[in-house]
Amino acid sequence: MKWKLAGLSLIFLGHFGLFSVESPTTNSAPLPAKIFSDPGIATFRQSKWIGSDHLYNLPKQIYVDIELIKQPTVLPELRTEGIRQQIRDLLTASALTVPQAIGTTPPLPLFNMLIYIHQIDKGFVISILARLLEDVELSRIIVEKNFVFQAITWEKQIVILSPAERIQEELNLGIRDLTNNFIDSYKYYQLLKSQQ
Repeated sequence: MKWKLAGLSLIFLGHFGLFSVESPTTNSAPLPAKIFSDPGIATFRQSKWIGSDHLYNLPKQIYVDIELIKQPTVLPELRTEGIRQQIRDLLTASALTVPQAIGTTPPLPLFNMLIYIHQIDKGFVISILARLLEDVELSRIIVEKNFVFQAITWEKQIVILSPAERIQEELNLGIRDLTNNFIDSYKYYQLLKSQQ
């Protein structure tokens, strides 16, 4: 499938985000190959880099961490524990488990959500970044015992403009949508695994 948007052409090549971005054609010299700049796996096809997230073999136990940046006067009752519980409820309803405590082993994989709320003249800007961090091995680094190299292996972000009277509702929808996006991708790879 192909969609045109503001002079760019987006090509959807798979279930969850295997896509590439093409620049508009011009009469100038050909551009160098486009780069796939999201976390995940990538390959070079038809003169461009394409890629996708890849949650195959992800364990069912996922740690959750919330970072909240806002002015103290904005939603003063909003706490990271309430957001963590909202995400925990969505994950556990999808057969994932969320540990309540962190032990001596690395808390990975980690579903991390960074929420930034900023007040503007007629409402709020809400930026929500959701990402998965995992223990990865890099050929260029030898990690000592009791250390891990953690890296982002999945990431999605949304920015919301909200009127003041709808900020809590819009925030909850954004948190739910990004968490469900992660869950849908997880379920997709679980289904692939079960069919092999």
